[in-house]
Amino acid sequence: NDLRGLRNVYFGSSGGAPSGIGIDTLVAAADAGLNQRVIAAMTAAEGAIAALDSPYDRILASPAKSPARTKAEAAVTALQELAELLRTAGNKLGLLVLLVPGEG
Repeated sequence: NDLRGLRNVYFGSSGGAPSGIGIDTLVAAADAGLNQRVIAAMTAAEGAIAALDSPYDRILASPAKSPARTKAEAAVTALQELAELLRTAGNKLGLLVLLVPGEG
C-alpha cells in the first residue's frame, strides 16, 4: 500500500529490509524530536488503517458515529497528522512541501 511505500522511502528500506540511508537520518540530524513524532505518527496511521473493516464502500455508507465510520474518521485524522509532520520535516530540511486541500 501507499503507506508501506512511504515507510520504505522514509527509512531507506526496500520491503522492510534496509537498503540505504533514509530521510529519517536527515530529519533526525535536523530535529531528533520531530523525527520521533513522524515515526510515531506513521505507526499510528498504519494502525488506524489496519483497524478498518472492509469492504471500504460499506464503511463510507455506514451511518455517522457508527463504529465503522468512527474508525474511518480516526484513520483520516491520523493520515492528516502524519502529512502535517512530514511537511514540517521537509521544511526543516529546507524543502517547500505543500499540502493541497482535499489531498493531504
